[in-house]
Amino acid sequence: MSSSITGKCHCGLVQWKAELPQKIIVMCHCSICRQISGADYGSWVILPEEQVEICQGAECISHYQATENYSKYFCSKCGSTVKCVNEDKFPKHIYLARGNITSDFDTPADLQVYTGDKASWLEINEAIPVFNP
Repeated sequence: MSSSITGKCHCGLVQWKAELPQKIIVMCHCSICRQISGADYGSWVILPEEQVEICQGAECISHYQATENYSKYFCSKCGSTVKCVNEDKFPKHIYLARGNITSDFDTPADLQVYTGDKASWLEINEAIPVFNP
């Protein structure tokens, strides 16, 4: 496997690179992650902030403060998530949306969290461990 991953927003204006290894890969079923991602759950690769570099389009990144400790950074042109930060759960770490990874990265999720808040139509993948804080 490669020692880094790359990704971009939908329009390609913002591009990033991240050095592996990651801290953890999480599927989060909380309502904030579902709303931020617009999907059944948020699927995140979480890495120390010093391992993530914005390679292009940093000036096009907008910020949304979702809660006191949770922020979303997104492309101001297409709206795609660039990164998220959760200072409560993983201080000094970056959440990268798996759907925006453009390089080969087939590592499965390590953990599912907040499954009690999951979308009613979603079946939990029993093969991935569950932790409900």
